[in-house]
Amino acid sequence: MTNLPPTGAPRESNASRVTLKDVARVARVHFSTVSMALRDSPRLTLSNRKRIREIAERLGYRRDPVMLALTAQRSNSRVTLRRPRMAFLTNRVSPEDFYSGAHMRYFLSGAQQQAERMGYTCDLALTGNDEMSAEEFERQLDPSRTDGIIVGAVISDVRLPEVDWSRYATVKIDSAFILPGAPMIANDQMQTVQTAFQNAHRLGYRRIGMAVGQIDEENTHDLYAAGCYLSQDRLKLPFVPPLHFRPSESHATLVSRLAEWVRAQRIEVVLSNWQSARDLLVAARFRVPADVGYICLNLNDPDPAVAGVIANHFEVGQKAAETLALLIKRGLKSPAHAPSATYVEGVWQDGASATLRHRR
Repeated sequence: MTNLPPTGAPRESNASRVTLKDVARVARVHFSTVSMALRDSPRLTLSNRKRIREIAERLGYRRDPVMLALTAQRSNSRVTLRRPRMAFLTNRVSPEDFYSGAHMRYFLSGAQQQAERMGYTCDLALTGNDEMSAEEFERQLDPSRTDGIIVGAVISDVRLPEVDWSRYATVKIDSAFILPGAPMIANDQMQTVQTAFQNAHRLGYRRIGMAVGQIDEENTHDLYAAGCYLSQDRLKLPFVPPLHFRPSESHATLVSRLAEWVRAQRIEVVLSNWQSARDLLVAARFRVPADVGYICLNLNDPDPAVAGVIANHFEVGQKAAETLALLIKRGLKSPAHAPSATYVEGVWQDGASATLRHRR
């Protein structure tokens, strides 16, 4: 036998109960906005809160007692949820060393901005100190609160501590020479070189030479050289062998080798990923661009004084954080089963260091 309520007691069924969505429909707002208004959230204006509460009262909305009890229980339990964390790992020695490179600052700021948008924190973790042990680094990384690692364009000739990568989701920026099982986000060096060659050719240069760092070439698996040879072939340009700057060379040796190469190859314009290459040309007694033009392959910001390709380092950092968040969400640790490589293209800009050259 069904127990009936006493005579005169109010009867309310789930079918007739006014819900948040009913109030939201009349107020023409999202139901989450109704919830904030009923909680008197300061995120809404006072007038909006008052209007929505009046509509709820007029419709006869009553908060679900079961939900009220659950909310109270959750509040009383005082459970604090840990905010998910990404670590931006780099083997630079110190913060000053790291921030001295504009491209590294852009990588980090892009990653941090995108991580923040997705609800993560993103902290810088330095590993370049030779005296730091693996145990000390693990404590700095703190596996208990780190969900994933962005390996931020590490330097190949600087020590990287031993890390148990299987404990983390991992994405690397550039750094093609390490962690073969991690997805990579990188600037598109081959496209950058091809873009520079095409625009140098458009400006009237024929004998185009490329001078890049030897380590940069090795770290990118020869993408600079690939773009150079491909461009010379497609544009039917004279063959000019690339010049590779060695990291151990002194300033005087760099200037001497550059001058000898330019004269021997009768180079009209130099393409380089070293932003100091223009100063090296000047030190070698060349007038830029009167004697030799200069095109930068790694511009950080627009600069009317320098022709070259603006590398979108900030976007690289953003894509690294996006990719890492997806791996974390899917619970995928290193090494990845089928690691991918995403290349971000650069954008050409004209500049005073390489001007229009009249063909003979």
